[in-house]
Amino acid sequence: MAEEIFFKTKSGNAINANDEYKGGSLDPMPDNTECQAYITEIEWKEPPEKALMQDECIGIEWTISSGEFKNRRLFQNLRIRSEDEKLHDKGMAILATLYCIAGKDITKITREPGDTELNKILQNLKANLKIGLMKGKDGEQDRNYIKVIKSTKVLADKDEDGDDIPY
Repeated sequence: MAEEIFFKTKSGNAINANDEYKGGSLDPMPDNTECQAYITEIEWKEPPEKALMQDECIGIEWTISSGEFKNRRLFQNLRIRSEDEKLHDKGMAILATLYCIAGKDITKITREPGDTELNKILQNLKANLKIGLMKGKDGEQDRNYIKVIKSTKVLADKDEDGDDIPY
């Protein structure tokens, strides 16, 4: 009796493989795509040796939770240790926003968070995102980035059509 093979499709057909695999296209999402996502990973990370910016940063992995791009992942780096004022301030503003969405009073935070605190407070945090599209330079592929992060909570003072205008 012949042994059943391991490498097969769900329907039982043998996988046809060679020494090269080409995955499907993962085209960037359109500019201004709005979605809900949650933080699947958050941690301090060292940059790769060949990276232009060599500052340690907080790496965030977001996973889209519904819609056309469900399960798509987005990556974001918060450079709060950067010597570059603009990068530092942007990273701090994003981290403060995430803490506020998580219900934390940022005026009470007195020290830089470590991995344990980041995970305790922000792991699985849900937020509404607006995704931007950055055009690739010199033949590079276009890439997505996170333009806006907002709470998923609907304010109680909004009326039926979603604004605060009473008509």
